[in-house]
Formats: sequence, structure tokens, C-alpha cells
Amino acid sequence: MKSPVLFMTLMPSPPIFWCAWSLAATGGIDRTLVLITLGLIAFGWGGAWYLVRSTQKLVDRRVYVDVRPNHVTVSDGHQFDGKFSTSACLIADLEALGGVLKDVADRAFAGTNKLFSMKESVHIRVWPGSLRLSFAEVEALRELADALFIEPEIEIVRSAGDDRTAMQA
Repeated sequence: MKSPVLFMTLMPSPPIFWCAWSLAATGGIDRTLVLITLGLIAFGWGGAWYLVRSTQKLVDRRVYVDVRPNHVTVSDGHQFDGKFSTSACLIADLEALGGVLKDVADRAFAGTNKLFSMKESVHIRVWPGSLRLSFAEVEALRELADALFIEPEIEIVRSAGDDRTAMQA
């Protein structure tokens, strides 16, 4: 959930409106209705706190992914190859790169019998070298990463000998 504030606000709204209607119609509020409303408010705030905290933990354990021509390396040692680059362009086939990134996202659960996998936070470092990389390709990579990971960061690393410069995308 992108905005836990919405979750916090909307969850207790029906009982709050019921309490207000009950107060206006009868002049008093039932004790159980107040307790239900307070319980839902506490549950909503607790759920929002849990969502925010779990996202922070995932961002703290960010995985680093290096994208080079036809090769993707993950910081935990996994390596993936694909046919997404040409001799002139780093991202020539977006679908092939999407398949490789899907394999990266599913790598932790490849040999297990789990039904679903948890998304993880990722920092993608793109090493184009001498290949062309346009802004549209970076945006397409960002859309792919947004679909597969939580709060992805993309960094374009240009290396010329020992002089390294990095741009945040």
C-alpha cells in the first residue's frame, strides 16, 4: 500500500459516522459502539505502522544489481545472462531485460516450494560503458523495476579509466 495514511483514515470512518448519527438521533452513544470505533482506530494506526516499518526494513536491506551489456549481477553472487543489448545500444530488447529482471526478483524462491515471494528493495547500477543509453530507456527500466521491486533506485555509472562519475536517475 503506497499511502498508509489513507488506510488509517478510512478504516474507522463508518463507525465514527455511526456514532455521530447515533448521537444526533438518540442523544446518546452506545458503549459498545464507542469501543468498536476505538478498536478500529487502534487497528488502523497499528496496521499503518506495520506497513511503514516493514517497508523501511526492506529499504534498509537493499539489494544491489549491476546491469552490464547482456549480463546482470546481483550483490549476493547470482549472475544472469540475457540478449537485451546490441553492439550500439545497452537496452535494445526491453522484453528480454524484463525477463532477466523477473529472474532476479524470483531468484530467492527458485528452488523452494513457496507459493509467493516477497518483493525486495533494489538499487540498480547501470554500466553502459561505451554503449548508448537514452533517457527513454532509463525510464523504461524504471517502469520495469517499479513493477518488480519496492522503491527501486537507478544509478547510471559512467567509468572512464579510473575516473568514475555517477548520475542518479
